[in-house]
Amino acid sequence: ACLSKLPKITLNNHYYGKGYGLSTQASNSAIELFASHDITLESTYTAKAAAALLSHSRQQPDKRFLYWHTFNSGDTSALIKPNIDEQLPSALQDLIATQSKQ
Repeated sequence: ACLSKLPKITLNNHYYGKGYGLSTQASNSAIELFASHDITLESTYTAKAAAALLSHSRQQPDKRFLYWHTFNSGDTSALIKPNIDEQLPSALQDLIATQSKQ
């Protein structure tokens, strides 16, 4: 399969604020919004990433965005459905297979 058909990934460094561990107005708003859905964010990483996601999704409502929340050190493997990778787009399945072989 051709991996060039995967969606474009953009890295954006405009949401750091004044520095490490210092929250921004946008990150504080993200903390409040996500908390209303029982998702915990912290100001150093997850809230700033969530703030960026919210900003981009508001600016481009016709696009799909993925927020991969990894603020958890617990084993979540029991929550994953068996063979869930078979439900992913074939190009992403190929990428995962290629990466797991390296």
